[in-house]
Amino acid sequence: MPSTRDAIALRPQLDLSDAALSQRVLNEEEPAECVECGAAFGVASTIERVAAQLAGKHPMFASGPQARMIRMCDDCRVRAQYHMQNNPMQGGERPRTRTTDDYYSERKDH
Repeated sequence: MPSTRDAIALRPQLDLSDAALSQRVLNEEEPAECVECGAAFGVASTIERVAAQLAGKHPMFASGPQARMIRMCDDCRVRAQYHMQNNPMQGGERPRTRTTDDYYSERKDH
């Protein structure tokens, strides 16, 4: 039975040949394309995995249009969020500008 000391064996393997200095592809996958503009923005397998994990489970991606944002590039996602009905970047209604006359009209002694 091998001992635990034999689990990792160190051996010199510094490769100084021309093949070691050239570039090579270790992993290649299809890029994901934005559903709005068609721009490549990520790896298709990762986008599909994230979409499967979040769809219907996360409140931000519960509905169809919101779940569609997972498959959008950064620019299209921001545009889609901005134009949504429940825009997370939208503030409340701006307060009316108050003037001196407004303050005077509220005073009881004037």
